[in-house]
Amino acid sequence: MLFEGTKPARHEAMRTAFELGDSIDTIADEFGVTTQAVRNVLRRAKLIEKATPEEISEARRSAWLYKKEAWLSKPRVHRYTCSRCGANSDHGCPCPGADRPLTSRAYA
Repeated sequence: MLFEGTKPARHEAMRTAFELGDSIDTIADEFGVTTQAVRNVLRRAKLIEKATPEEISEARRSAWLYKKEAWLSKPRVHRYTCSRCGANSDHGCPCPGADRPLTSRAYA
């Protein structure tokens, strides 16, 4: 449910929710804003401090790992099919001694 009201009232409600123990993500969902907007409000109220370089580095690393895992879990559609053995590949034929070129195949 999105909180309606004036900007100062919304900010006060965000600060109160944080002081009562809600997480930044939960507050962002409740108010329909980004987590960065909630962090900015809390930082201006001196409830949280600016992230240290180590925290920023860890957040970037975890975001990269999340993106990598999402990419790896996507179903793969291969670009090429070997005209000799019928194997699908994006880079080349796994056949030993394959001398025929791979035939292009459109993405499904």
